[in-house]
Amino acid sequence: MVLASGGVARDYLSILRKAVAFAVDQSAEKVGVEAVNQGAGEHESSKRDEFHRDVVDGLFELEEELGRIKNFCLATQKKNCFLVEKDLTSDRYERVKELVDLRLVHSINSRVTVRHRPGRIYEAYMLDISQYTGERKRRNVEIIEFWKRDGSEKLRGASLIYAEVNSDR
Repeated sequence: MVLASGGVARDYLSILRKAVAFAVDQSAEKVGVEAVNQGAGEHESSKRDEFHRDVVDGLFELEEELGRIKNFCLATQKKNCFLVEKDLTSDRYERVKELVDLRLVHSINSRVTVRHRPGRIYEAYMLDISQYTGERKRRNVEIIEFWKRDGSEKLRGASLIYAEVNSDR
């Protein structure tokens, strides 16, 4: 539930409510992973409504950036996390930070070093689970368990770099 909500209390409660309703409809004895995935997927429409309501300027650019991030994570890398170089100063980085504020992307580590990129520091982000779960759950997407030792090691892979200084990504 914490992962599904990105650590956001409001999202946690909303997903929990939807997961419990799904479990009851299925006559399940407990709220399991399937119910949480369903609840998170159903929560996406609420998040999308909030997104459209909260964004005053640059809606098209933010939707486009979210689409690029989803494509990078789900189609290209098949992982739920991505990296952005810490010293990146660009419109792209600003859009990523806005997507964090809108709870469609979550900051998970502010200081990640990457093998084969000495001297560079990256920020790690996780795509909100509502973007790839529920009825339309994506298969073959590796959930990087960044809170575990081997998961934090997986975050250090250069293939997770979405945007970096001097890059046209």
